[in-house]
Amino acid sequence: MTNEPVDVTAVSFVHDTIVDLEFDDGTKKRIDLRSLMQGPVFDSVFESNAFHQVVASQEEGTLVWPNGASLDSFLLRYLTSGQILNPAC
Repeated sequence: MTNEPVDVTAVSFVHDTIVDLEFDDGTKKRIDLRSLMQGPVFDSVFESNAFHQVVASQEEGTLVWPNGASLDSFLLRYLTSGQILNPAC
């Protein structure tokens, strides 16, 4: 089975580092992003308390923060554990 390319179309802040994501294939998923956010670019997101400023970039289909940090939609959709919020998909 091949995993099709997907874009993140919406993100909602839940609490701490947990977000609800929507993908263009209709999947909705709740993910704790803490373990994915490693390195200096993400350190500055936490140091500036900017985590909640995350947006779904319509141009890139990824999650993006104001400092330019981003997380890939393929990683978020297929390679992370998380709670699928619409199990029918």
